[in-house]
Amino acid sequence: MRTPTLLFSCSNYLLWNAAIGGQTPCYSTLLYPLTPPAIAALSPAPSGASPKPTSAIVNVVYAMHYPAAPSKSSMPTATIAGISTGSSVAAITITALLGLLIWRTKKHKDERRAMDAERESMYRSSNTYSGAASKLANDNAVDNWRRNMPPRQHPMMQQQEQQQQQQEQQQQQQQQLNFRFHNSR
Repeated sequence: MRTPTLLFSCSNYLLWNAAIGGQTPCYSTLLYPLTPPAIAALSPAPSGASPKPTSAIVNVVYAMHYPAAPSKSSMPTATIAGISTGSSVAAITITALLGLLIWRTKKHKDERRAMDAERESMYRSSNTYSGAASKLANDNAVDNWRRNMPPRQHPMMQQQEQQQQQQEQQQQQQQQLNFRFHNSR
């Protein structure tokens, strides 16, 4: 008979001579004998038959290995390595993107401050008049010229106005052609 391989250590125990429940258990005897409890008959003996003797093992303690969970890993090593590598790459990518975002925001703020400072200096220089400039600023001809200047428009507004004027011209030309066509009949 082949004995299953022992999967655990039997410290202070001896190895039993046969397999029980698919394993070879370890055993030890007790120092002080115990009295076994009485075993009640499970079924009544047929009439005229003598009861069969019942034997019990006393003063012996068995130890068997019953794992609570399978010892095999639930994921293969390659899967675990792939998950670790992927999460590391994701962490590095997220860190790099956050760094780029912070750098671009700081750069944008610096450019904005420089533009604001330049605009402020231009505004201050345009509102300060020195000798000859103050005479021109108070001159009625300059004030009239400023009042008669058309307001400045954004280039997109100018482009939209030009497109609208072209559409109106095209509509007028189409109306003239339609008028000529109907009158020629």
